[in-house]
Amino acid sequence: MSIRFLSPYALQAWSAVAAVALLMWALLRTVPRILKITILALLAVALLIVLIGNIVFRGDRDIAYRFAAPDAPECSAQDSKPIVLSSNERSQDNDELAAIA
Repeated sequence: MSIRFLSPYALQAWSAVAAVALLMWALLRTVPRILKITILALLAVALLIVLIGNIVFRGDRDIAYRFAAPDAPECSAQDSKPIVLSSNERSQDNDELAAIA
């Protein structure tokens, strides 16, 4: 085997290495741009979700979700002493059935 026999293969191998290096360089130049565009797009989508959630699906703040008449004794007691409806036992403070009873 002579060196002249291998020289065309060396040239092809060098061309392949150079092509891979150029491809990697182009990829390294493109990835930050794609990453920047992706991050900006995700931020825009998140902002859009927050805006739609707060504008379209807003909850009115002046509506009582557990209705009781304002002149009910429970409401007037709650106005003067906010803790009057709570229980002495901590486990019963969030009991819905006890609140209904």
